[in-house]
Amino acid sequence: MNLQRCRNFILFALTLLISNITTGQEQDCTLGIGGKDTSLIVQVFQLNQEQQLKLEEWSGEYQLMQKDHRDRVKKLFDTHPQETPSELLKMSEKFALLKEELVTASKAIDQKLLGIFNERQYMRYIELCEEVARRPMQRTD
Repeated sequence: MNLQRCRNFILFALTLLISNITTGQEQDCTLGIGGKDTSLIVQVFQLNQEQQLKLEEWSGEYQLMQKDHRDRVKKLFDTHPQETPSELLKMSEKFALLKEELVTASKAIDQKLLGIFNERQYMRYIELCEEVARRPMQRTD
């Protein structure tokens, strides 16, 4: 079991590293709730049953937000005029706003989970973030 926990820890650290490829700036250390593999979050942080239920709930909320976001982006690309550079610029600004909304929502959900972490879980999160040179987010209590 110890080997399995170590492997999960390394896999999670690599996932953080890959999902947050550096751009020369320190980026927030996100958990990626609503992503493809929330079971990895459960294993790495050894979430209890109550935490797992919250994770599942918030993951579902985020997936609904993602679907709404995809629909709004599709509508933007399908309906926004794209004939002139000015129109393309306006469309790109609208797209950037949509993208920022989704990023903000994702971080808010990550912070919800961090808020119910116990001290040991949060310290593990800090360690992983430091390993991949990311800025840990603060817990909201």
